[in-house]
Formats: sequence, C-alpha cells, structure tokens
Amino acid sequence: MRMHHDFVLLLLSLYPLALGSKYKYKNYPEMVNAMTELSAGPTNSKLNTLKTTQVEFGLPTVGTCPDPASSSTSSPKVKCLNYYMTLTSGGYEEQGNNVKITNDPLPEVFFSGEVHGNEQVGPHAVLEAARILLLASECVQLRRENPQQEDASECWPYDDYSLFWLSRLVATRRSVISPMSNAMGFSDIVRVENRIDPNRDFAYDPKSPNTCMQTIAARHINEIFRSHLFQLAITFHGGMTAIAYEWGSPGRNVGNKKSPDDSAQREIAHGMSEIGGTFASEVKYPYGTMNNVVYEVHGGMEDWGYAGSWDTQYAVSPKAGEGGCTPSTYGGYSTDKTFYNGAVLRAFNVLVEASRIKKPAESHLGDSEDLFNPASANNGHVPRNVRLVLLMIDVVEPYLRFASVRAGSDEVELLSHDLAPLTTQTASSCLSTHAVEAKKGDELKTFTVEWEVGGGFSVDNTNLFYGKLSEVKDAGAFSCNPRELDSSSLDALTTKTSHKLDGKTRWSDSNAAEYSHTARPTFTETIDLSRFEVNDEIVIFARCTIDKKEWTKQETTPLPDLPPQSHVVNARTNEDWDMASGGKMVKGRLDWFSVPIVVKIVAGGASVEDASSYTMRDSFDNNDCTVDCDGEGKSQGGDYGSDDDLQDGLIDDILSGGIDPLIPVACLLMVIGLYCMCCAKGKMRGTANSALVGSGGAGVEMGTTKYLEVAGEEDETGI
Repeated sequence: MRMHHDFVLLLLSLYPLALGSKYKYKNYPEMVNAMTELSAGPTNSKLNTLKTTQVEFGLPTVGTCPDPASSSTSSPKVKCLNYYMTLTSGGYEEQGNNVKITNDPLPEVFFSGEVHGNEQVGPHAVLEAARILLLASECVQLRRENPQQEDASECWPYDDYSLFWLSRLVATRRSVISPMSNAMGFSDIVRVENRIDPNRDFAYDPKSPNTCMQTIAARHINEIFRSHLFQLAITFHGGMTAIAYEWGSPGRNVGNKKSPDDSAQREIAHGMSEIGGTFASEVKYPYGTMNNVVYEVHGGMEDWGYAGSWDTQYAVSPKAGEGGCTPSTYGGYSTDKTFYNGAVLRAFNVLVEASRIKKPAESHLGDSEDLFNPASANNGHVPRNVRLVLLMIDVVEPYLRFASVRAGSDEVELLSHDLAPLTTQTASSCLSTHAVEAKKGDELKTFTVEWEVGGGFSVDNTNLFYGKLSEVKDAGAFSCNPRELDSSSLDALTTKTSHKLDGKTRWSDSNAAEYSHTARPTFTETIDLSRFEVNDEIVIFARCTIDKKEWTKQETTPLPDLPPQSHVVNARTNEDWDMASGGKMVKGRLDWFSVPIVVKIVAGGASVEDASSYTMRDSFDNNDCTVDCDGEGKSQGGDYGSDDDLQDGLIDDILSGGIDPLIPVACLLMVIGLYCMCCAKGKMRGTANSALVGSGGAGVEMGTTKYLEVAGEEDETGI
C-alpha cells in the first residue's frame, strides 16, 4: 500500500506545480485565507502559528474589511484584523506542545509586508517566502519518512541544496511575518490608517509624545517586538527602489554621520542588493543610509527598531515610569508600552523600497520558476524580494554544516543530513544524524572532510576538532544546535587541524558572480584517522569565527560615539554580550560549532559509507505567546481547509476503494500532458545550477545624493 500512497501523492503534488506559477495579486480575504492554509495541515500546523494582535495582545480593531469567508471584495464586511505568522520548528531542544521556553536563544527575525497599505509588493513577497519555507520543511519530512526515496522531486520543484537549506532555516530560527501590518490600508489600497501615517508613528524621535502609537498598525508591530528579541528585520515599502538602513531620523541626520553598526549594515545591504538581481527595467537595488538614500522622518519604524532600547536621547520614555507615547486614538495606549528595556530594540531594521510604482503591473511580479536565481528570466518583484527575506533569515546567526566526507574512492554526502524541522533535537540525538562507517585501512590516512560556513559574510578562521567520542564528557557537545558549546568543552579531543582557514561565504562580495551550488564556497581538510582501531568511534567538529574583523570596524567616528550596539553584531563578535527579555536571550560568542560527524571504524565494507538515522517527533514548540498558548494562533476567520487535508482525504478514499481507480489514471494522463506542454516551452524546473547569488553588474552604494525615482510629495514617495 505504501507504493500506491506514494503514487497518488506524486499525482497530487505534481498537479499544482504543472499549472504555471506566475504571481498574482491577492486581496484582503485571499491573503487571510492563504495565511490560514499555511498554518493548517499535519506539518504546517506544527511549524507555523497564525495569530492576531487583537487576540494575543488585546488591541482594538480599526475599520472593516471583506469577510475572509468569501474571496470577493464585495462580500459582507467584518472587522479588520492584524495577522502575523510565526515559523519555527520550536526551539533549541526537545519541547512538548505549547511549553513556554525560558532563556530561549533561538535567533529571531521579523518581516513587515507593509505599513502603507497601497504599497503592495512586500505583502506578496513575505507570504511567498513563508510558503516556500514551509514547502521545503514538508518535503524534507516526506523524504526522511521514506529514506528509499532518492530525491525530493515528488513535492519539491527546485534543487536539493535549496531544499535542505530552507528546511534548516525553519529548524534553527524563529521568523515572524506580518504581511498586512496596516490591515485596513491594505484592504482599501490606501497609504494611511484613518489619515495617520503609520511610519511616522513610532516611539523614536517623534514630533511629540501624542503623535506616536496613534495607529493600530504601529501598535501591532510594537506588541510583536516587545515579545521578541529580533536581531534582523525588513520593512517593505514602495514608491522608489532602494535598500536603506540607519540612520533615518532628523535627530541623527548630522554631518552624514554613520551609526555604530554601519560596517555590518552596509555589508548586509550590499549582499541584499546582489541577491535581488535585475529584471525588465529594474536595476540592482541602490543601497545606503536612509538619511542619504531616501529622506529623514520623525517617528520612523526603522530607527525605532534599531535604537529604541539604547539611544535614550531620542527615546520617548528614557526611564521606566517616565514619559511615553500619549495618543488619544482608540481609547489611548498605556505609556508603559513605549518604555523598552535595554534588550528589546536592537535589530537591524532594513527599509526595502521594493518598486518605483507602489502597485506595479501584475506582469512584473515574476514567476516562481527558477526562484533562487537572480539572473533568471522569470525574476520579478516577488522572487527578488523573497530572496532578500531568505538572506536575512540565513545571516541572523552563524552556522557550520558538513558537506561530505571521503576516504579512498568512496564519498558520503552529508548536506541532506542537516538539521530539519520535526527531527528530534536533544542533547544526544545528533550523534546519529551525521554517522558514517569507515573501513580500517590505508584510506584512513587521507580522510577528507568538506564543510560550509553560513549565516554571515567573512570567515575569519575555521578548522576541525576531532578525537575519540568517549573522550568528550560534555553531553551538550552533541546538541543539534550547539550554541552553548565552546572550545573548552572540546579540550579532551586530542587533535585540532594545525592551520586555520579563512575565506568567504555564499553571500560575500567576492562571490557576487553567479555560481552553481556545486561550486559554492566550502572548506576542506584531510586528516589522518589511521591510528584509531576497529570499533573506535571518532567525533569530528568544525569550528569558525566569522565577521569579527569586518563588523567591528568603524571607519569614521559614529553618531553617537559608541561601539556596535546591535544584537546581530555583538552576538558573533562580543563574548560579554548577554541580553534577555520576555523569555528570549541573545548571548555573544566568538566560536561557532557544527553538529558533529561520528565515524565508526569497522573491519570491512566500503572505505566510507553512510550510517545515519533520524528520529521524527510530533511534539514541538512554536511559542511566542505572552499569555497562554491554548488554542491560540489558529484561524481568526473560520476554517477554510487546506491542500494537505484535501490530499490526505483523497488518498484515503482511493486506497479504501472509495474513488474509482480510473481517476488516478486520468490524473496521470493530465499531468503527462501538462508536462509535455512545459517541455515544449523549454521551462524545466529544479535547475541544478540556480543559486542564491547576485549577478549582472555591480550593486550601487549611494552616497549623499538622494535617490528618488518618483517625483512628488514626501507622503507619496519612499518611506
């Protein structure tokens, strides 16, 4: 019966992929229904929680929107709700359902699709990013439940490298996505919320205390930030084309001074520009500070998210119980909500002006085909901004992962063994996920290990630690997410590779030209394991430091004159950094470690062969709640069903004889016909050499010249 199940699943999974994949605009009901479907089904419900800030934080509603029970904008009106999704497989160790984690170090990122409702590229880009992340996670789970399946083509239309990379991002990060932060504005396709601009409404350098937190859109984002420790964020806009970062406020627009974190901000923005690529008449994103590239604003979200916790000169509430925003709208808002502890607002909050036209022609949105290739003929506003989102999720935290091991003429590929959602992640579970057996013999003298460093830009140095498994006494060394591991934990390992390599990652400037996944930057060391005996178990770790040399540089005296203040810089460059808020934490470190390889020496067999295994789990924690989690985060507008539930139901009916067996045959013939049509057009999916890298000319870093693509009043251009 398993074969029949797989056959039917193949039909049902190929059918939507063969129908074409040009992006189309969604209205408010369609966006809500899409988010609901992404939080339903046997896998997605464990990885994606859908909530509203009305239910979660008690915010009032503003305005009315079409009822999501109908996809028509002329449907009966209901209260507009402010939705957000939280994607993660649930923390850094095994957790039960809805268990509140304390001191949770899972790195967090935030994406706002819009705060100006008529700027409509961002909502569709962040929704598509969520979809592709969840699809990868589901496909990896299917593969691991059926190890005999050699590839993921049954449900994944792209290459394997992207499949396992994206599932790692879901397994090791918490991504919070708010497609329609200004819900009423999105529904009505208007910039403001009741004539108030949400991006002049944040609690940093406002015009006055009573002109901040007036809008539900701003309060929605404020409540989400207060319950997290975001390290990176993107807020999408429209009306011009640019990537911009702090500073962007009048108070900090002094003599072209840079922020304390300018080196890291500039490098990340450059990487985003490269990965975005070009299409049609669109050039690569220009990038620079908001004060230079766009214009200054009072009460902007970007500077607030970056400096609201530490730049008290422009904070509305510099001390607890003192000051605060005092809006009169919607019954007011507690002043306590705009006092922030020293930890909560230290994110790189990047402004992306996604298009010169606020709602560009649908034909310019692009196509999901060849999604990861910025040089693709299918590039457009949605795919290029999806890639920006994925870059930010990746670089929020450094990581190392093994690519392969070789002995003699035999090789074992290891990227497919990487961390994945819904795989057990306890202190010892990853001893089995990267396990190989190696035959005792001369081949062990040249045992070659290849690994990759991710989550950053410039690898300062990297090397290997290895020795007998029995010599490592620290059980935490084998955690699937070894954030607490340091070099002292591995002192018992008798051997380190003598020289330390340095180099680049996939996002680095030197890798700006397009390259295939097989040619991505990796590191290789050949070690001698011949001294070990049969039945010995050898453990191998990769270690690195990353971005410390570049991101701690301050080429000019910053404003204010302080060292880097952001979480994302200090987490990888400052061992003394230790911040916590709301059960979340960010702790600095210099050394980053991989999940270990375990090599068992055996008497016979191949020179090296795979011996890995996985334990799948049902329990998870997708927790970002501040009150309770019982039943929260499900659909706020009714149960609209899911593709997963539909597929499972059809499969059960077919297998039980409830559907005529000729129907699958007819479906197969239809799929074959569609496949032939695609071939005739020369559009084959899963191109092996598609890569998340930039190409086609240098990015443009903007200096002091304003880069305004569309003339007009300030409220109709840029931020």
